[in-house]
Amino acid sequence: MRAAVVGPGGRYEVASVPDPSPGPGELLLRVTACGLCGSDVKAVTAMPQGVIMGHEFSGEVIAAETDAPQWSIGRHAAVLPVASCGTCEWCASGYMIHCSSARLIGLGGHGGGFAELVTVPAASAFPLPPDVDPAFGALVEPFAVGLHTVKAAALTAGDDVLVIGAGTVGLTTIAWARARGARRITAVDPVESRRAAAQSFGATDVLASVAEAEAGGYSVVAECVGKPGLLDGSVAAARPRGRVVVAGVCMEPTPLTSVLALMKEVSIGFAVYYTPADFQAVLSSFASGQIDPGPLVSRRLGLARLNEALDDLVQTATSAKTLIEPLPLLAAGQQEVAEAGGSHLAGRGLGNVVNAGQDEPAGRDLEGAQLAGDGGGDLPRGAVGDDDGADRIPAVRAGHAGHVRVADAVDRGEG
Repeated sequence: MRAAVVGPGGRYEVASVPDPSPGPGELLLRVTACGLCGSDVKAVTAMPQGVIMGHEFSGEVIAAETDAPQWSIGRHAAVLPVASCGTCEWCASGYMIHCSSARLIGLGGHGGGFAELVTVPAASAFPLPPDVDPAFGALVEPFAVGLHTVKAAALTAGDDVLVIGAGTVGLTTIAWARARGARRITAVDPVESRRAAAQSFGATDVLASVAEAEAGGYSVVAECVGKPGLLDGSVAAARPRGRVVVAGVCMEPTPLTSVLALMKEVSIGFAVYYTPADFQAVLSSFASGQIDPGPLVSRRLGLARLNEALDDLVQTATSAKTLIEPLPLLAAGQQEVAEAGGSHLAGRGLGNVVNAGQDEPAGRDLEGAQLAGDGGGDLPRGAVGDDDGADRIPAVRAGHAGHVRVADAVDRGEG
């Protein structure tokens, strides 16, 4: 099976690796889609070669080592990318990211979604409602980050909200602020296209700089970037007894003029990852139409174009969320050809399977033609909107290299 594995120099290589097999309590998923995140750029240099990354993914159950009745073969699932003990106080309360044995799926602790197949704990998987596009299951994770952020801010109807950064975390935070009835939502980003995206997600007004924000004008400030100096700017924008929530990962010391926060009695909190309740709420919002995830996505590509997509993520300020789709959709009438040796994909509509390790043809992307929308994208590193990866903890636990992979057939949209 093929997977995009970490190779030399912090690049990804499409390689043939063994198919994974689910252990007790696990599901084997055929990956439908896996979203790109800034973490996939930033963490790759710290990963051992051979690791399979990708933590924003969804898939179809093709084997289940669990008696849970919801996991019938063919059911589609969104994955909360944390594997934990399931019994400690943190797991019991839903904050499994703080479990002492937590492993990060797709970020070094367990093989991720840049592959045709992946195993996941059944406890970390959530059934997709039948009316939700299976590819949208890969968007549950980023929208859960935004929901966790507004919940950490105790955001309620009537709040005036300042969101700093209009990348993926900022956009999903804006969407949830709108859904929860915020009166005013001001988005800050230096890039015009990102400001336009913020408005399409629900921002009532936009600014190019935090310095332009009304001093003391906001009951809630969400810092979704992670750059030195923005915490002070957030406090300055908060009104007395306002709430500041930091969702951006800042790896450098950041100044805080504490006397200003003190005199305002500003509450400063932080938000990282999400809970199962967040995931379930996102799925319900997708099913009800409260949240439309489609505009977050600009294009869908195959595994062979992963490096190209990640380069775009770093170098441009306008590309929105890209979904990697490891397996193709078949044209009507195509017959599957399973590889000898009992492939997990045999009998599951794979189409003409090429030899393991063979490159996919360089084809066209489907930008604007499928999940459509403007989205927010990621800024070049160092720019104010570079917030993707704000939901991750910086020190990932590098675990065993990976899992899974089927030989790819013709890439979706290519050939």
